[in-house]
Amino acid sequence: MRYVFSDIQVDPVQAELRRGDAPVHLEPQVFALLLYLLENRHRVVSKEELRETIWANKVVSDSALDSRIKSVRQAIGDSGREQRLISTLHRVGYRFIADVDVIASAPAPFFTNTASPGLTRRVAVLPPVTHGASREEALLAEGLAHDIIVALGRSRLLSVIARGSAFLFRDAQQDALLAAQTLGADYVLSGALGVEQGAVQLQVSLVEGANGTLVWGESFDTPMGRLAEVERELAAAVASACTREIYADARRNALLGGAESLDSWSAYHRGLWHMYRFQAEHLDRATECFEHAVALSPGAAAPQVGLSFVHWQRAYLHLSDDVGQAQRCARQHAELALDLDPEDPEAHWALGRVLVLEDDFESSLTALQTAVALNSSNVMSLYSLARSHTILGQPADSIALLESARGLSPFDPMGFAIDALQAFNEGDLGNHQQATELIDRAVRQPNAHYHVLGFAAYCHYRAGQRAEAAGYYRRLLETSPDYAVDDFIAARPLYLEGDISEARSVFAELARL
Repeated sequence: MRYVFSDIQVDPVQAELRRGDAPVHLEPQVFALLLYLLENRHRVVSKEELRETIWANKVVSDSALDSRIKSVRQAIGDSGREQRLISTLHRVGYRFIADVDVIASAPAPFFTNTASPGLTRRVAVLPPVTHGASREEALLAEGLAHDIIVALGRSRLLSVIARGSAFLFRDAQQDALLAAQTLGADYVLSGALGVEQGAVQLQVSLVEGANGTLVWGESFDTPMGRLAEVERELAAAVASACTREIYADARRNALLGGAESLDSWSAYHRGLWHMYRFQAEHLDRATECFEHAVALSPGAAAPQVGLSFVHWQRAYLHLSDDVGQAQRCARQHAELALDLDPEDPEAHWALGRVLVLEDDFESSLTALQTAVALNSSNVMSLYSLARSHTILGQPADSIALLESARGLSPFDPMGFAIDALQAFNEGDLGNHQQATELIDRAVRQPNAHYHVLGFAAYCHYRAGQRAEAAGYYRRLLETSPDYAVDDFIAARPLYLEGDISEARSVFAELARL
């Protein structure tokens, strides 16, 4: 669909804004802010909500937020003085007030590029430079680099350059760009390490090999303890963050480039962006992206996993005229991914998700445990395994896995699902205040699907907050008029008889509020 107002057209799928016939360049964050205001134009959006959704709870000053709003207004021909399109409510927030037409877009032709360098990227990990001359620091730096190489190698989309080659660039004066050019690396991870006052301090930076651009930098601090434990903890944190940032860089590049220029790597990551929007038109685009990646890299498991999850969503969210067929397709692509790469953790995850849809919880648990064993830093695997523990009535075990997932990826596109599932668990444990706070945060995330409104109504009712529960229930029926308790039971899904009985009772009461 497209949003049309004044002389402006906004296309969420293509991430494009046009004034008249001319495209207007916007930074991704500014475009996301405009899109969020458009999608929520029926109400006032608070500054706190924008910080939580657009900036993912990062510290953002009022002046920085006002600057971004100003950029949005300039792009669409509005101003703070006129406020014809976006209204500011002092100390409250913003609301998009112009009349907006929502128009279905004709599908754009996708993909003319047929050349592909493959569905992996090469990463060089250089040993951190040590501040001091102690043997302990030197051993930690060497061991840390080795463990990061091993951890990154668990991602099937990253090809990590062998230690022997990368360690030739251990000299502090070596240029990361030179290392990238010499080693043929798409990304170079380097850093500096020191031990001060009983704590290990590690600063890392990720540089793009093609031009030396800094993609990401971060500091990690941890108390000094047993060398092996410190090394393992730091390596896991760095590898997880590094993988996340490489994928985020790929997504940014894929979304900003034209469809005709996408190779299999870019098509796959563009598909991921569409996939995590949880909307029918985005799933269609994701399918096209993943199928293009398959055509260019037929031996890769990753796009088959993507296709499996797309069909899983169509079954789970009832976005298909034939839910059974969507479920079968989800299984077929998961099995094909496993055939292509039996040790791909995401392939085992995809199969585990499908098995839950089929109510085969025992086999699902085995597949998801295998996925976590193959890569304990995979957020989706941790979340799905946590979901299995929730289904089986083990909320404490589920929460531990969810907190690990959130720690590895605080701003993950599945953050709404992590929060919603933990809300259920907290409610099961009687922690209703935490449950309602978590579910409210889940609902506010822009890609949360309609089932989350059902979860919110349920959690607030269990907490004794009937007015809030009724409000969420009305919003749910506005979004999905035919929604019934059986949809809720299937969506969690509930397995234990006591939980199913409680859900039926709660939804019967919600219908009477």
